[in-house]
Amino acid sequence: MAITKVTTDLINTLDASKLTGSMPAISGANLTSLPAGNLTGSLPAISGASLTGISSTTFAQAPVIQHQTGGGGSLTDSWPPPKRYNGLTVDITPTSASNKILVYFQQQQRVHQNGGGVAGADAFFNFLFRGNSSTTIGSVASAISGFGGTQTQIWSQEYTLWTKTTTQIDTQVLSVWYLDSPSTTNLCRYFTAVTNSGNNEHISWKIDVGTAQMYAMEIKL
Repeated sequence: MAITKVTTDLINTLDASKLTGSMPAISGANLTSLPAGNLTGSLPAISGASLTGISSTTFAQAPVIQHQTGGGGSLTDSWPPPKRYNGLTVDITPTSASNKILVYFQQQQRVHQNGGGVAGADAFFNFLFRGNSSTTIGSVASAISGFGGTQTQIWSQEYTLWTKTTTQIDTQVLSVWYLDSPSTTNLCRYFTAVTNSGNNEHISWKIDVGTAQMYAMEIKL
């Protein structure tokens, strides 16, 4: 009588001494519900070709390729009005021109209006620039127009202040995330700046060293 299916119950009752002569081949389809505890000894190697349904996209590459930390700068005044470098800088060199750069910076800043101001709405502006390795980062008081190399203003924010005829001070912490597309594998130098509208208010920043920071992360999207 041909053996068509071998179950675990039958295997458990068989005495090896009673298995004589030529036994028919047993295929994997005839072995069902084998408990793992009954598999002993050395198991054969499993070829990678036998593993199906796994592709290179199954294990995706982490989106953050690299992370760079910057900083620097000191307390200064924005007066007179030209754009002033405020001391925060970070350098990063993308590994691929198709990747993005996520820039984060945080700074404490203070607007101080002198007593001789004219009542009315006034404003100052924060800026984020992208330069290159030849962009000269001068002293904090240097005007942006005096820098060398290439530079591109990629972000700005207006802050409106209702000025008075008496002295007033307003302090805040600015936190900004910006996703940039530099489309290059050359060094990117990110730095921030500030300016005012030219009236009698002065702008200071980075009053507390502990609150100023700048980071750049290369992102693969």
